Amino acid sequence: MFGCTYALTMEHDNRNTLVTMNVQALVLLATVLALSTVCGCGREPRKVAFSPDGKYLAAAGNGKVTIWRTESGDVVARRDLWSRVHEDPLAFSPDDSVLAVNNQILSLKPGLRAEPFLDHEVDDVCFANGGQHIVAASQSVELTEIWSKTSKRIIVANIGDDWIPGPGPAGAWFTAGLLVRAEPHALACTQAGKLLAIGYSSNLVNVFDVTKLLALNSKAKFGGEAFQFQIDLRNPQVGRIFGIALDESAKSMIVCGWGG
Repeated sequence: MFGCTYALTMEHDNRNTLVTMNVQALVLLATVLALSTVCGCGREPRKVAFSPDGKYLAAAGNGKVTIWRTESGDVVARRDLWSRVHEDPLAFSPDDSVLAVNNQILSLKPGLRAEPFLDHEVDDVCFANGGQHIVAASQSVELTEIWSKTSKRIIVANIGDDWIPGPGPAGAWFTAGLLVRAEPHALACTQAGKLLAIGYSSNLVNVFDVTKLLALNSKAKFGGEAFQFQIDLRNPQVGRIFGIALDESAKSMIVCGWGG
């Protein structure tokens, strides 16, 4: 089987998008998942991600991240993140130039420069708006924030039922706790980054139009016109949501849960 190709097809706009992964990449992924010493985590990595073009594989956990080239298996970089949690969410930018890990962004260009984009740790992260913005969800402060790579500031934030321009209030964790106790902890964007799905600890999933969120100039309940629809998964058989996948057309969604 060596050298053959695995393929996955996904229906989108009456076309088939072909996603391929060669056996070398699959073997590398299996090795990373099986050996705790490979990523330097001290245990098996908790988060893994392939870059959009399949050239890189990243694994993170226990405050460490490692990036490999999938073709050769060579380590591109390995860094300490100094995070306090053992699960470090990660996501590649659409152009493969940046890796977001927890509350930091790592440039994949020579030197692998690291830059924090938030002052608190996050539970999930994804790129939106063609990679121009980073969306981060944090249970500890009960906020979802959209950060601009260009202006290096928070453009809009979600606290409770409200979306507000700029960063969330300093006491967000206390206020949100009194109002809703629904922490965001799972994110997904469509491939083009135009639609954003947020999964909450209440097992509700809200879907928003990213462009309309970025255009907000005042507080808006449920994001105002940016709100698209909601999925209610408050069912004991579902368990707690921990992962979401959203297709390009947003006509289908995969939600993973545990404890059901």
